[in-house]
Amino acid sequence: MAQKKFDILVVGNGVVGLSAACTLKMLSFDVAIISAFQDGLKEKRHTSERNLTIVESSRRFLNAIGVWKTLRNSSVGKYYKIDVRDQTSEESIRFDTPLGFDGPMGWVVVESVLVDTLNYLVEDVTRFYDLKSVNNPNEGPVEINLGNGNKAFGELVLFTDSLYPEIRQGLGLDFKAKSYDQTGIVLDIKTEKPHQNVARQWFLKEGVLAFLPKFEENLCSVVFSVPDATAVAVKKYSLAELSDSLNRSSELALGKVRALGLPSFFPLKRGLASNWIKNRCLLVGGAAHAVHPLAGLGLNLSLMDVACLAECLRSSKLKRYESLVGDLNYYERWRKSESVALLMSTEGLLKFFLQPMFKSKKIRVKLLKSFGKLDRLKEKIVRQAMGLDGDLPSLVHQKDSMGRVE
Repeated sequence: MAQKKFDILVVGNGVVGLSAACTLKMLSFDVAIISAFQDGLKEKRHTSERNLTIVESSRRFLNAIGVWKTLRNSSVGKYYKIDVRDQTSEESIRFDTPLGFDGPMGWVVVESVLVDTLNYLVEDVTRFYDLKSVNNPNEGPVEINLGNGNKAFGELVLFTDSLYPEIRQGLGLDFKAKSYDQTGIVLDIKTEKPHQNVARQWFLKEGVLAFLPKFEENLCSVVFSVPDATAVAVKKYSLAELSDSLNRSSELALGKVRALGLPSFFPLKRGLASNWIKNRCLLVGGAAHAVHPLAGLGLNLSLMDVACLAECLRSSKLKRYESLVGDLNYYERWRKSESVALLMSTEGLLKFFLQPMFKSKKIRVKLLKSFGKLDRLKEKIVRQAMGLDGDLPSLVHQKDSMGRVE
């Protein structure tokens, strides 16, 4: 039976887990990745792939760990404006790039492209598969037991996604996200008119629809959140029926659209873990929080978890728990406050558009027209969403190099 020791074990090989492994490796920690599948991926999909929105703070972080320069040579979409339309009031609000900022408001990256880039950067990192159990003692390293009978030990273990809920529950790190009773639908579409690098969003009676501009001027990624019952019906649609539905919902804003493949479906949940740390095990990203995709900030919240954790660990002596626990507690307080803020703002948006008291057209028109005139408030919201303001780690401010403080 083989036994190996590491500084940090990262459970999860999605974007967040791979980003964590890449960042911690650059900080000279001895890192290993624990994946659910030996090839690092589930079976090949025959449906549309998810596209991820990256805002400026995440772009800076990905640049600091060597990812962005590779992505720049890939097919990456970008947007400079966001148009939001409310079906009930027939009012629109436009959010523009902040004054003095020359770049895009955000980018649209194919998930597999980002995963492949990260995998390339951590190709020399040890990988394990088939996690069976975790022994997390009050003192000493964490023991990981694998399906092949081997063991691995780490001074710190990060859970970075929703995998292994039973194991996390057993460790006292249980996170049960609450369902929105909604389903997210994603697919790519071809549009009759060019998107002009504008992200578009509609608050409809049947849900929230977004067209995200991709790298070609007539190509968009669709994210549509609908009630579960509606999603069941959509699963039976042909591509022509799906295209017709999107044409009606988008009011032909980009002319007629054509669905390019069968959509993917995923349940929408919300919530925040109560406990992020237990001895030497901790939660990061989707293992700690879940938010509605209407703002496109879920992944960005998770990447900031990684960047903040890296900052907290740069000067840590992992084997000295009495000093490590202070750094971990600071990370938990830091990221919990940011997560709560995003959850509250997202919930506020949903309640505004879904609450019965705001279904009156006159009330909605008045409120949205008033908000549309508040340019300084809109700019503040955009700056916060882009990660230009707020309590951000040094990797985002680019003040420090990636070196580890010994």
